[in-house]
Amino acid sequence: MDLARSAIAIAPASARLTDQLRIAVAVLGAADPLRFDLAAESVVRAAGQLIGVLVSALPNLDGSTVSVDAADSAEGTLGARIWPKMSERPPRPELLDATLILLADHGLAVSTVAARVAASARANLYAVVSAGLGALDGHYHGAASTLAYRFLAEALKDPVGALSDRLRAGDRIPGFGHRVYQRRDPRAEMLFALLRDEPVMQAVDAITAELAGRQFPNVDLAVAALMHAHDLRPDAGEALFALARTIGWTAHALEEYAEPGLRFRALGVYTGESPGPLVV
Repeated sequence: MDLARSAIAIAPASARLTDQLRIAVAVLGAADPLRFDLAAESVVRAAGQLIGVLVSALPNLDGSTVSVDAADSAEGTLGARIWPKMSERPPRPELLDATLILLADHGLAVSTVAARVAASARANLYAVVSAGLGALDGHYHGAASTLAYRFLAEALKDPVGALSDRLRAGDRIPGFGHRVYQRRDPRAEMLFALLRDEPVMQAVDAITAELAGRQFPNVDLAVAALMHAHDLRPDAGEALFALARTIGWTAHALEEYAEPGLRFRALGVYTGESPGPLVV
């Protein structure tokens, strides 16, 4: 715990929660002499300890690391422990617990493929999680909830105006559409149902109505709505995504450790100019 908190404390003030998580994972891995034990029971135990330490090591929103009520207690749910890291509003841990469950796994997403490739090389769990976090940091993946959060902040003032500005610029509408889903994102629908009584849903509904039949809201917009509804910090969405996927990546790593090693080894095909005949 102290090691992770000390590592996080070195990060600059501008560091996002996901930056802090990456630092902590690397340091905790370096400090674990048994990290190369890839037996299933050892990996599961290490994953449980890793997630617990990561959550507890993150500073509370007020900058302190002192436990707040049930925040760091073993009895509290993961959502209860995360809440003071994300918001100073009255706790609604069931919302975070639901979000973590919805985000934990989504098939072979980019970050999951990166994690499985690392596991295929028999990288230890910390390295697997680091690989996933690296891919998650791309603006096409983990940053999606932050982009949706910023868009929704504009839409809270003027939904149609915010949408009009995006359409006029020819920009993609953050929080809408999905590469896998074609008609609806069931994860978003479940989270929106939990937020139905929140004022933020008026802006969500207004934008969704304007795009009906063309685009549909995805889970990134739903997470953004949660963030606005309960004043979560602006980078909370990415951190929730990272923590949830750490659980999913662990499951994928366990599967990959049972497969033949290096099965993701691809072959490169040279497509350049022919070197011509060899002159002796």
